[in-house]
Parts: sequence; C-alpha cells; structure tokens
Amino acid sequence: MRVFIVTVGICVIFAGLAILVGRRSESAILEFASNRTGTSRVYLMDSRHPRLLLIQPAERFVPSSNFLCPNINQWQGIATYQAYPYAAQYQPIFPIYSQNQTQILFESALDGNFDIYLLNTTTLQLVNLTDANGETGYQVCPIWSPDESQILFMSRINGDFDIIRLDVETGEQINLTDHEGTDSEYAWSPDGTHIVFTSFRDGDGEIFVMDADGGNLHRLTARTGSDFAPVWSPDGTHIAFSSRRSGNPEIYIMNDRGGDVRRLTTHPNSDYAPFWVK
Repeated sequence: MRVFIVTVGICVIFAGLAILVGRRSESAILEFASNRTGTSRVYLMDSRHPRLLLIQPAERFVPSSNFLCPNINQWQGIATYQAYPYAAQYQPIFPIYSQNQTQILFESALDGNFDIYLLNTTTLQLVNLTDANGETGYQVCPIWSPDESQILFMSRINGDFDIIRLDVETGEQINLTDHEGTDSEYAWSPDGTHIVFTSFRDGDGEIFVMDADGGNLHRLTARTGSDFAPVWSPDGTHIAFSSRRSGNPEIYIMNDRGGDVRRLTTHPNSDYAPFWVK
C-alpha cells in the first residue's frame, strides 16, 4: 500500500510539473535584474501571471542599474565572454554578435574617443563606424535592427544624448531625436518599424515611441516618477519597462499604445532592466 501511495504521489508531482512547464511555454517570460537579495541577480517571471519562476545562477551576467541603457546590450552578456579573445586588442565594451556570428558590434575607446566598431571575426577586419563624428567623443550603446541592416546608438551632442540610426551598408547617420534632454534606452519593435525609448526632455523619465525614421513621435507614459528601460514583447503587442512611480524601481507592462498598464513586481528593493526571453 505504501509503495502504491508513493508511486501515485510521484506521478502527481510529475503531472503537476508537466502542467506548470506547459503553462510556462504558453506565456511570455520576462527576465529582469533585482537586488532584492542584497546582490544583483537575474530573475525570470511569467508576465501573464506575475510570479517568480526561477533565480538564475549568481554567475549570470547582470546589467548595471547605473549604466545609461541597462536593458540593451548588457543582456547579451554571453557575447561579452565569447568576445574575450578580442578584448586585449580591441577593448570591446558589451559586444553583440550578429545572428550568423560572423560580426561583433561593440563600443570602445580604442582611439581615445568612445566610438562604435564592427569586427569581422573571420578576417579580423575592424571598422570604426562613427569616426566621422568623433568630435563628440562619446558614441555608445549600439544595437542591431532586427534585420541587421541598421544600428542604433547614443551620441552626446551639446551635452545631451540623442539616438542615432546608422545604415550599415552606406554609413549614413540620422539623428532621430534631435531634442534637448537625454534620449536613451531604446529598443526596436520585432518587425523593425518602430523604436521605443526613454526621454528626459520634460525633466522626468518618460517612454516614447516613434517610427524607425524618427517620425510619428508619441508619448506613452506621463506619470510622476521616472519610467525607463522599455522593451518590446516578441509579438510586438506589449512593452515592458521599469518605473519609479511607486518609489523604488519595479517592473511594469503596457500595450504598445501605452494603455492597460500593469505592475508585475512588488518588492521594497530595486527591480529593473526587463528583457523578454520569449
């Protein structure tokens, strides 16, 4: 009888785990960083039914909450380690591999100024993509567009940061946010047609969205307490972000028009830098 009960119990446990895993696979999953244990760690969360799913190992790369754009290339931390062989020669900062792993996009102060570089990992050909704008001395935080034909990065212009779009083939650069006040923490929509970003143009951090060419600018948030670090969901229908509207940074989600805002985390410590796993 005891053997039977134990066997049944084990079956129930495995069935429960199967159901849980099945539910996880049907829901979008968010990664985010938090110092709730006293040390910054990476957590996973089911965005439809907010609950902690897993604490990643302490060795997992954790973005800095003090960096200009914590949710962008820092989440590609694995590339940082993969690019280690190039570190001594090229001094890459937060490098991001292309999808076919043949190119690395990174920022570096290799020539004295912070510029955006592209390195071919086969030929080791190195191209300074922003050398023409070197007089600003600070081009940082590059990210690929979904089709990798374009790159977004931040450039310090007249004391503030603007978001620049660069065409990889032609080298053409366009200032998408030519405005007083820092614009940063940007993310492409999955189809590459829109860009969401954080702007301090009104004094407080708020989230805006624009077309990929800088047109049709819309403000998505308007609350006291900075909203920052926005990222699109994989299906392009929602945006996760961090906000200080409750005092300390927490993770929120809204639809792509700025409506249906929901708070996902509730903790006295900081939760920040969300990133969609799936």
